[in-house]
Amino acid sequence: MVSAFMGWVKCNFDAAIRDSGVVIAMVCRTNDGSVIQAWTELLQPGDAANVLNPLKENGEKPYCVMSSLSVGM
Repeated sequence: MVSAFMGWVKCNFDAAIRDSGVVIAMVCRTNDGSVIQAWTELLQPGDAANVLNPLKENGEKPYCVMSSLSVGM
């Protein structure tokens, strides 16, 4: 595991995409490896299609934006 720089927060994220739905996960750690935020979300098949289909139709690549993150360091 590569640590964050002193005073920085490192966030890793991943997604698993299946016909049955999409799972998105993220974990944020301080430079000493302490977990300060973890988040997962399951998008049901209809939700996943509502996110991905319009992007496919426009030829765009999907991306994720986290709207808020509260960090207590």
